[in-house]
Amino acid sequence: ENYRIDLDSNHKSAWNQSAGRVLVPYFTDKSGLSLKDHPSLYTMIISAFSSHLKSIRDNYRYSLTSAHIQRRKRRYTRTNKLFQVRRHTVATHPYLQSHLAMVERFGVEGTSDDESDHDDPHHPRYDIRHLSWMSKEATNWKRTIDKIGSLTKYQGKVHRAERQRTISGKKSTRPYISGLPLNAYDKEWLSKDPMRPKLVRAAANYDFAHDPEFMR
Repeated sequence: ENYRIDLDSNHKSAWNQSAGRVLVPYFTDKSGLSLKDHPSLYTMIISAFSSHLKSIRDNYRYSLTSAHIQRRKRRYTRTNKLFQVRRHTVATHPYLQSHLAMVERFGVEGTSDDESDHDDPHHPRYDIRHLSWMSKEATNWKRTIDKIGSLTKYQGKVHRAERQRTISGKKSTRPYISGLPLNAYDKEWLSKDPMRPKLVRAAANYDFAHDPEFMR
């Protein structure tokens, strides 16, 4: 009833070897075979157990990998959707259209991703993970656009997602984008590595301020 195998270890681990030995008398009792009458039966059972355990472990590890891939795909889908909403917002709002080219330069890779909170599967919360390389100036600029997007009802393929997204203190592992304006990069992040200013190949500063008429 309490029989367990260790899927994090192979058949040679002490735990799984013990599990194999426990299986031998169980198998002989169920099959009616005797180890005395069949001397090689013990080795055959252990060998079959080891092969079966390997198969179970392979399937288990594949399921973990598959689940991880699916989570990454869903996260990318949400991030891409957020970017498309942001782009649509800027392209259709008269006070934001001047920023369209810059929004496209940031692209999906310059969009903060998130983590799902599964405590409430019916009303999931997604914690936004901050891009550590991005400056507060650029981050606030994008968030202002996103707020407008969340308040706007769209027709067609782009819709506001019916989910709660909250800003968390977690940092995203998404890599930096090179070639953005210098003030798009966090100064502290740049200073931590003397090679970063050269690697990012930063362009001239950009005016991340929104139109005063828009901010009224």
